[in-house]
Amino acid sequence: MDRWLRRRRLDGALNRVPRDFNLRVWSLLEECQGLVIGECVLPHSLTEVRRGGVKFWQDVKLALVKIPQAEYRQLMVEALMVLSLVIEHDMVPSLDGIIYVEHLVQKANQLFLEDQRKVKGAAMQCCAKIKDSKEQQQAAASGLLCGGAAKICQHFYVSAPGGRYGTMTYLFRAVPLVLNYVPKPVEMECPIS
Repeated sequence: MDRWLRRRRLDGALNRVPRDFNLRVWSLLEECQGLVIGECVLPHSLTEVRRGGVKFWQDVKLALVKIPQAEYRQLMVEALMVLSLVIEHDMVPSLDGIIYVEHLVQKANQLFLEDQRKVKGAAMQCCAKIKDSKEQQQAAASGLLCGGAAKICQHFYVSAPGGRYGTMTYLFRAVPLVLNYVPKPVEMECPIS
């Protein structure tokens, strides 16, 4: 098992999050109508409680804990961190609606697979080799060839967060596609490498 998959599973199983995670999710919720994490909705109204209070943290933690796959849970944490950085650096004009964090992770995985096809990467052994829509629909219905959790390619989980083919890079690239805005060319660079 790869180091990054093992780390994501361990961090996800232990519910480890970055030190300033709660405040970042708080800031994110202040800017949008809500966040959908897995099957839980965190409404904007949660920001009415004391900033970063225990009730807020419990609600965020509960939403994450309900995601059964530890490595997928950790990708959701990474996605929330990316969204908070997008807000912090004013990369998005506004966040009016509800943000489906899962859509961001799925789009990042899709971008990863497209790049894997281009460079004939390791994911060509499984998920990236599916090219036509009929094959994609069959794979989606039956699960992935590689057995990746939550229909995310196993090779995406084993990718380091930083670097050209890192998960954070793909999450940053997915943001404008999921939030439907056109970034300035300079905004497409990933600040985490």
